[in-house]
Amino acid sequence: MYQDRMHRLLRDMNSPHMHCGAVIHVGGTKGKGSTAAMIASIARQAGRRTGLYTSPHVRTIHERIVVDGAQITPAELDALIERWRPTIDAARAREGNALSHFETLTALALAHFAASGVEVGVVEVGLGGATDATNVFDEETLAAAVVVPVGEDHLGALGGSLESISRAKAGIFKSQRPAIIARQSHKQAHSILTSQANDLNSVLVDVTSATSIVEAPRLEWTLPMEADAPSSPEPWKDSRAELATRASLLLADPVASWLGVAPNTRLDLFLKLTGAHQAENAATAVCAIACLARHAKGSGADLDRTAIVGGLARASLIGRFQVVRVAADSTRSSLLVFDGAHTPESAKALAETLRAAFPSAPLAVVLACASDKNLRGICKELQAVDPQSVTFTSTEVAGSRARSANPGQLARAWQLEADDAPRTLLCRESVQESMNAAMDHARREAGPNGVVVVTGSLHAVGEGLRMASLEQGCRC
Repeated sequence: MYQDRMHRLLRDMNSPHMHCGAVIHVGGTKGKGSTAAMIASIARQAGRRTGLYTSPHVRTIHERIVVDGAQITPAELDALIERWRPTIDAARAREGNALSHFETLTALALAHFAASGVEVGVVEVGLGGATDATNVFDEETLAAAVVVPVGEDHLGALGGSLESISRAKAGIFKSQRPAIIARQSHKQAHSILTSQANDLNSVLVDVTSATSIVEAPRLEWTLPMEADAPSSPEPWKDSRAELATRASLLLADPVASWLGVAPNTRLDLFLKLTGAHQAENAATAVCAIACLARHAKGSGADLDRTAIVGGLARASLIGRFQVVRVAADSTRSSLLVFDGAHTPESAKALAETLRAAFPSAPLAVVLACASDKNLRGICKELQAVDPQSVTFTSTEVAGSRARSANPGQLARAWQLEADDAPRTLLCRESVQESMNAAMDHARREAGPNGVVVVTGSLHAVGEGLRMASLEQGCRC
């Protein structure tokens, strides 16, 4: 039903989904936004005009629709809406007002890509896969479908089990087209994804077989080229320092051959997106680029090592371990980290990255989550960093606080996990009614040598970034 409705709308809009170049469709649970951003950055580095569609947005809706690194402008979006308003209104009336905001925005994004003449379209799934509004690409336009690690998120909307979620995610695979399966933390998910790809006779690309990560990825604080390398045991205190990830990949066939290199070719990578888990996302992105080269049928020579290394060094995404500095303060932290972790798996990745990036800094956590998340699971993973304090607050979710977990509910989840922990957690707890009050409290708790971490949802990150942008000297 959902797919029929979306196809009817796109048909009324002259089928823009058929004119978005070679499409990479990215689904899954953990890391799909980062992976999509990496793929788009590499394609753009290779000189391909590239469209990137992601969701949700963090600060403004214009972040969702990007062509060649530039967000759609407010004027462009307004003009696009006016151009297609009669068509969309007629479609909404025909569908009994069932056309959703996401379906409408997806159609507008594809229309923008088509009008912009993109050669590559990188499209992130909104929810699930099989019935998602983005699942409109056929075998002719799809260069590859990607499923990043699958986890137990959106259980209510996707059938209530890991099995049903995995089947929904596999719904973006197409017959005869590459189906890229990233390293999965759940064996059941990997098995279901593989089975679905084989049943469809897809070209199966298992990232764990096609690539291997050489040595453990490591985080590194860097300074501008003209400055000396950080020598302090606490390099994050240098206001010029920026955090990155170093990783190395070995390529195996068929990915190596599609990229025109020998098996066991090594790629030494410098990733702007931070965290050891981003090396896994980079490996998945490289496999997608190899599929894009395969899809090009002899005209993919520009999708080479130089484009891959350069694109991954430039790929970024708002709210993914985003380090922000504000003016120095003698009593409050001036260093803030914003990360949209909203599942236990992503909270674990955040905790590991925090320990690696700030091994000796006092940490003050600000936590705000949607009410349908695994609150205890998130709290358990965040407790692993031994924060000096944690402040619970609420945030707007889809324009309303009704879907936000109550701060008291978060506090109870934290306390229950702390009670079950095998060690005593020495952490001051606080409840604040607003993000502004929560961040101010956390900055005082962290002190001038500490780090404030705002997490729990991308909605919380967006609200926190807006608060930070008002601070004197903010570098957002």
